[in-house]
Amino acid sequence: MTDITTRVVETVAEAADSDGWCSRDQIVALMTQRGVDRMEIRRALQRGVDESRLERDGDRYRRR
Repeated sequence: MTDITTRVVETVAEAADSDGWCSRDQIVALMTQRGVDRMEIRRALQRGVDESRLERDGDRYRRR
């Protein structure tokens, strides 16, 4: 089974605009529809940034 961070990183890539960026609100909306808790999503976003799997700019994220 895929871990939450990997699922969040994949969701960022799926939901990204043509410039590659996706808002945190979009990610939270998509992931909560898939049954993931908001706090888990926020932790996974931070882990993704810490592990250099995601890049953050304010409230926007993109896959590296």
